[in-house]
Amino acid sequence: MKTRMLLGLVVVVPLLLLACTDDSGEAVVHFDAGTALVEQGRLEDAVAEFDEAVLLDREYGAAYNARGQALFSQGETHKAIQDYSAAIFVNAEFSEAYRNRGFAYLTLRQTQLAIEDYDEAIRLDPESPRAHNSRGLAYFALGDYEQAVENYDRAILLDPQYADAYSNEGNAYMNLRQVQRAITDYDEALRLNPQLAEGY
Repeated sequence: MKTRMLLGLVVVVPLLLLACTDDSGEAVVHFDAGTALVEQGRLEDAVAEFDEAVLLDREYGAAYNARGQALFSQGETHKAIQDYSAAIFVNAEFSEAYRNRGFAYLTLRQTQLAIEDYDEAIRLDPESPRAHNSRGLAYFALGDYEQAVENYDRAILLDPQYADAYSNEGNAYMNLRQVQRAITDYDEALRLNPQLAEGY
């Protein structure tokens, strides 16, 4: 009797593992499809694919994060925050999800929450120029232009080709009434990305 039970377990366990593997593999297929649809600008269809991915794999942090980005692009900021939070819940080391949630908070003018998320994103990935630039935007929103400049400086140090960081730093210097330094930054931003001229 014991032998039969053990044999049954030996058969059932691999089948369960195979089922989990199949679900995870199918989740990746939906995730990849959603990513392709985002690149095509088909955001609603992309969200539907990410829905399927997280339905198949509740621990799929990247899918929650990607769905959050698609929802944010559609103006669904609160729903995006929920997805970024889900991504962080399943992976507390997910620096990009912290950065994305920080930017969502910033658009809702919840600036202190944004800074807390940027702090965590930078703790997890101190070499991320985007995280430093984004934290600079948050400090700029608070009117702390010196802290903003420090963050933009760090972003530029990490990525000397980061045109947006130069432009943002120029804005901060203008508010600090350091006009020549602002002009220098604007010139560099335009050299790196002439399309920024439309915003000046």
